[in-house]
Amino acid sequence: MPFYLVWPDASRMTAEGFGKVADIPAVFNTDWAYQEAPSKFIRERALRTYLPRNARMSVEVLTMASKQVFGDSICNFLEWCEFRNHDWRLLDYNTHILQGYQKEMSAGSFSASHRGLAPATVNLRVQEACNFLEWASIRKLRGGFEVPTILITKHRQNPMLSHGHKLQEIAVRQGAARPNPASLHMPSRLSVQRWLDCVRIEKGVTKHLMAELVINTAVRREEAVQWRTHTLPENKNDWMIKGGEVAVQVEYGAKGPKHYNKRGDLVGPQRTVFLPLELAEKIHTYRETKRLKYFATYVKKGSTPEERNLRKKKIFKQLFLSDFTGEPVSSQTFYDAWTEATHIPYKGWSPHLGRHYWACNELLKQLDKQLAIVKHIDKAQIPIDWIRGNVQDSIFLRIRPQLGHIDEKTTERYVSWVAQQYHSGNMSDGFELALEE
Repeated sequence: MPFYLVWPDASRMTAEGFGKVADIPAVFNTDWAYQEAPSKFIRERALRTYLPRNARMSVEVLTMASKQVFGDSICNFLEWCEFRNHDWRLLDYNTHILQGYQKEMSAGSFSASHRGLAPATVNLRVQEACNFLEWASIRKLRGGFEVPTILITKHRQNPMLSHGHKLQEIAVRQGAARPNPASLHMPSRLSVQRWLDCVRIEKGVTKHLMAELVINTAVRREEAVQWRTHTLPENKNDWMIKGGEVAVQVEYGAKGPKHYNKRGDLVGPQRTVFLPLELAEKIHTYRETKRLKYFATYVKKGSTPEERNLRKKKIFKQLFLSDFTGEPVSSQTFYDAWTEATHIPYKGWSPHLGRHYWACNELLKQLDKQLAIVKHIDKAQIPIDWIRGNVQDSIFLRIRPQLGHIDEKTTERYVSWVAQQYHSGNMSDGFELALEE
């Protein structure tokens, strides 16, 4: 039996005096029977009156996307219980969760595509199922439920420290699905340009510009979707230009603890992102011309004069409006445009990998600047320590601030990737090399 996540009418809930829970979904089954325990768990999870052991203490407000993910995970778990005729009140970790729910998702016997799900997806769903069962135990809705954990040591990113990180011991779920050794490829610039052309022709000007924004600045997909009309100052005299780039402040759609800014909007940690001047000019031109045209399309689509008048008064805060509807481009629509173009650089190409593409190209660019100082040198003979030192400097000073986050493993893989590029002697635009994710 399917289970559904149902979102309330926020305006009606607020008017009735339930504004505190107006943006929190509830769970129903296919017979439209309200699922009390799962819904209460999601509500307490969203209001932060219940914090799972793996919850980030710094997070004060859950985003709509987070509520959707947590809710969808609970629905999926309830469907598995129904499919296997299990009562969630009687499940134990090893027999049912580890050897049942997790194993079946990994093997593909419980997935819509009948293919094994990615370890990250499996771990997210299993963790949320465990959170629900632990909550149910605490609320006396079932017997005890314990999740065995192991301690691991990892580096915690901390920009306030001179070396950028410190060691931290954290508890992780025992038996979690291990990540696949999937490869991250760096496609040729020619292949990426061909893909961009397809996005423009097939998906429209707006999504093409959004794709350019990602691969030229490494902003996240949600950051591109939530890019505001004012993110790049509307008055060109206010642009902060340095070295052929324009500095802008990005906080909308940013990953990390959320807070309300001075505009009253829910945002993430702010960071400075640099746009190539040419791209900034494109965005400014789009804002002054195409965007106005697409908004006019939105107004004209009103079915009555009254509706069209109401639409004229509508103010979309997001910069990027659909060529076809005139409404803000959603995260899913942008992802579909990125991945469904006729030509794809390689299987699995995604906005997230577009961030790596920018980083790898940027590292090569920064190293070339350093090598320009040292003339008449065979790149294949450059000592690995020289490459490592310069790459790490570039990562710390350029890559990490732009990306907003980069872990130790990714740093080391960037170093290895660049070293292989130089030592192979293949520095043309046609490079393609696997970099483990």
